[in-house]
Amino acid sequence: MNKSVLPIFFIVNLFFIYCLLFNQGYIFQLKNLPYIWAIYLLIGTLLAFYYMLRGQVLLSIGILTTSISSLGCLGFFYFFYRAMGG
Repeated sequence: MNKSVLPIFFIVNLFFIYCLLFNQGYIFQLKNLPYIWAIYLLIGTLLAFYYMLRGQVLLSIGILTTSISSLGCLGFFYFFYRAMGG
């Protein structure tokens, strides 16, 4: 189980970054979707810290990097989406 959790989180994080960069406005049109993604990214960050302490360092660093950058990008786009009247 623990060997399949990290690659799944990493692939989904990369998909989320793709969705943010190329479909910026569409993700915020559904009301609860940004909150669900934020919770998912926080869970991924916590799991990456947990698995990093258990010894799986490289993939955990990849997940930490993608999760934290995705949270920052989500907050940045969410601020501008709301500031522009969305």
